[in-house]
Amino acid sequence: MDEGYGISHLQHEDADYQVTPWKTASELLIVRAQLFGLEGQDTEESRKDALQRIYAWQARGVIPLPVESTALLVQAQMFDKVQDDSQMAMRMVYATAVLRFVTAICDAFQPNGREKLPMQTIGTLLKLPPGLVETRHDATHKVLPTLKRLQHATEESLTWLWNYYWKDIDQVVSEIDPPETEESLVESKTSIQAALRAYLTSRKSEVKKKVRDGVAGPEGCRECLKLCGKLQHGQAILVGLLVGERMILPADRELGSSMEGAFLLWNPLFLQLDIYQPRFLSALVSSMTQLMNASTAHRVSLDPVKEAMFAWLHHILTAPAWGKHRAYEHGFRDLKTQILADCFSNFTHWSQKLAAAVLETAADDEEEDGVFADWAPVMEACMAATAGDGVDSKVPADVPTSNVKVNGHDKADFSLPSGWTRVLRSQLPNNILS
Repeated sequence: MDEGYGISHLQHEDADYQVTPWKTASELLIVRAQLFGLEGQDTEESRKDALQRIYAWQARGVIPLPVESTALLVQAQMFDKVQDDSQMAMRMVYATAVLRFVTAICDAFQPNGREKLPMQTIGTLLKLPPGLVETRHDATHKVLPTLKRLQHATEESLTWLWNYYWKDIDQVVSEIDPPETEESLVESKTSIQAALRAYLTSRKSEVKKKVRDGVAGPEGCRECLKLCGKLQHGQAILVGLLVGERMILPADRELGSSMEGAFLLWNPLFLQLDIYQPRFLSALVSSMTQLMNASTAHRVSLDPVKEAMFAWLHHILTAPAWGKHRAYEHGFRDLKTQILADCFSNFTHWSQKLAAAVLETAADDEEEDGVFADWAPVMEACMAATAGDGVDSKVPADVPTSNVKVNGHDKADFSLPSGWTRVLRSQLPNNILS
C-alpha cells in the first residue's frame, strides 16, 4: 500500500517510532466499523462518533487522504437525511465531498516529473469508477450535476474507498498493534493499579500538609495517560479499577457517611484527566451510573455503594470544584443528557434523586432550561408510574405491564411493572436521538 495513500506511515524502517494522530492503530478498525455499519454499529449515532473522532485526529496532525475523504462523503449522506432545504443546497454538499475526494486522490498519485498526467488518466490507473472524474469535472467547470447523480457518485466513491483502503487495513493494524493477551492485560492492570495507589499516597500527603495546588494531580494524570495510552482498552481498565473495584470509595463505607474525603482525594486526578483525556469523564460517569442503577437483592435506598455513586455523580454535576469544567465545556450538556437517559431507563431510588437534581440545576440556567425542558414530562411520567409503589427495586422485564396517561395521552410504550418504570427510546426527547 502506497505510503502517501495508506497507513504504512505508522511505522518507518528508518525510525524507531512515528507520531500519529490516533492513540492506537486499532482505533482505525473501530472507526471503520462505525462508518460502514459493521459489527452491529449501523446507526447514525455511531457514524457521528466516528466523524468526531476523525476530526479530533485532524486537529492533532495529518491523516490519510482516504480517511478524510470517507468522513466528508459520509457526512454528506448524513446531512442529506436531515436536510429540509432546497435540492441545490444538498447538491453543493455532495459536490464538494466528491470533488475533494477525486481531486485529492488523483493529485496524490501524480508523478514527480514536471509533466502532469490528465486526471482522467490517473483515474483509470487507480480504477476509479468511469464516471467519477467526469462528475468531478462537471461540478467544477459546468452545470452542477443532479442530486441523483451526485448521490450515486458518493456511493461509488465510498465503495472504491472500501475496496482499495478500508477492507485491507486489518493485516496492517494487526502487525502494528498485536492483540492484547490475557497475561498482558493482567500486567497492565497491575501497573495502572500501582499508579493509582502511588497517586493516592502522594495526594494524602498533600492533604495532610494542607498543600494547595499540589503536583499529585498532574503527575498522576501523566502516569495514567502514559500507561493507558499503550493499550487498546486502557481507559476501560482505569475506570474499572476506580469504580468497579471501588477504589474511589472509603473502605467499609456505611450508609449516610460523608463522601467529602473521597472527593478531596480524587478530584485533582479526575479534573486533570478530564482536561487531557476528553472521553474519560463520560466513561467514568457511565460506569458510576450503571453501578448505581444495577439490580440488587435488597432495598436500593439502603445500599451504601449505590448511595456513594449517587454522591459522586451529584458532586461532579453540582460541586464548585467542577464549576469551571461545567462552564467551559459544551460536553457537560451531553453528559447530563447521557445521565438522564440512563436514569429514566432504570428508574430507582437514586436515579430518581439524580434526575431531579439535574433538572433542578438546569431550571436555574436559562440556556440549559430550554435544552432540558423536554425531559420534564418524562420525569412526570416516571413519577406518576411509581407513585405509591416506591422505586426501591427492580423487577424482571417479563412482569406484566400496564399503560399510563400523561397529560391525557396514552404512553403505551412505557413498561410499568409495579414499583418501577423503564422508559423506552421512543419516549426519550429528540435531542438524545439526534
